[in-house]
Amino acid sequence: GRSSAHKSQVAMEERYILQVKIHRADDLPKADSFGTIDSYLKMEFRDNNDTKQVKTEPVMNTFSPVYDQQFTGHVSKPEIRIDVWDFDRMSTDELVGHIVIDRAMMPIVKKELPLVLESNYSKQQSKHPTITISAGYVCSYDTLKAKLLKQNPGTIVDDTKKHLRVPVVHPSVQLPLFLEVQYEGDRIDVELIKATPSGGTSTGTQRSYGMHLDAGHNYTLKRKGDSAHPNTGDGLWKLDDLPLYVSFSMLTIWEADCVERWREDIGKLLVDYGWTGMMTYMKAKHTLKDAFCDDAREAVYFPKEHGLLKLDWDSNNFDIEVFTDKSGFEAGVTCDIISHLLPLSKRKFEMYALPKQVAIREVMTRVSMDDIRYASSDLFSFYICETQHSNYTKIPAISLIPFYG
Repeated sequence: GRSSAHKSQVAMEERYILQVKIHRADDLPKADSFGTIDSYLKMEFRDNNDTKQVKTEPVMNTFSPVYDQQFTGHVSKPEIRIDVWDFDRMSTDELVGHIVIDRAMMPIVKKELPLVLESNYSKQQSKHPTITISAGYVCSYDTLKAKLLKQNPGTIVDDTKKHLRVPVVHPSVQLPLFLEVQYEGDRIDVELIKATPSGGTSTGTQRSYGMHLDAGHNYTLKRKGDSAHPNTGDGLWKLDDLPLYVSFSMLTIWEADCVERWREDIGKLLVDYGWTGMMTYMKAKHTLKDAFCDDAREAVYFPKEHGLLKLDWDSNNFDIEVFTDKSGFEAGVTCDIISHLLPLSKRKFEMYALPKQVAIREVMTRVSMDDIRYASSDLFSFYICETQHSNYTKIPAISLIPFYG
């Protein structure tokens, strides 16, 4: 009886997926007679009663090694010890120092952490060595599924795909919504989904829905609903390929009144720059006026009053991209591309760094429409629109999905 009860208890223990990315170390101490250090990192974490270890490859002859290696694995406790070792071909490797990252410290994104040196190194070291790390964790799929089914019987489970769909329940939310978390190996996708079609028109005030993630790093947000009719279609928004060290506690679902402020015809804008017919990149480069051409990317940037328009040539098609100041969301303003030619899945939103020659801000928001055919008429069916949002209702995603247990 005791043995089977013990097995049941172990089976029900919470498990997590831990992800650690080691970027670099700086100001490591001298460890070799030649005056440098050949360092590597050894990481140790617990999974039930087992201690697991992984390590990086040695980086030779430098006090500031760049490792740029990532490790993801299942653990019973979201904590990790990282040891710095000096590699020695002729004798035994020597421990230089360590850091410990516990649950309360995560998530962290590209943060410098102080290295605790061994006594024989701390005496001779005047500088303060650091390791730059990103680290985070989420509940494993089975652990999160058990929690959601217990707290919300309306949860929809897809064990084959490892998707968990939770109803968004809030007094002010008018549209039946679901928030879905999708386990994709060492990444997480989060999608906001509409349960049933709803009315709404493309003009005047209507309710709009979306997600915002203050992640501390670049991410891709795909719009899956029509910008002109945001309340139609199954998927509304999707955050794609999130690493486990983003702060899911900073993910917000929002509902707001939205009014279109202006709409701009992309075809007319291009004609004003001298566009005629269907141009290859080289023809556009030699014909268009007041546009910046990037030969390495075969892309043309068009400065405009509300931001920047970019055409990016591929082998058989091209992409349209619009850049706006990333602070627009905080002001309740969003920019979008409208077209009825392409599937909505072709449209996505990203935080993006522009070439210095054309950047209005260091980092901007990019909305893009991919894989447009080489046909002159296609360009004249696209519009840029800007929408003003007000009367926000914001719902923390962590209140619906206990990502951290």
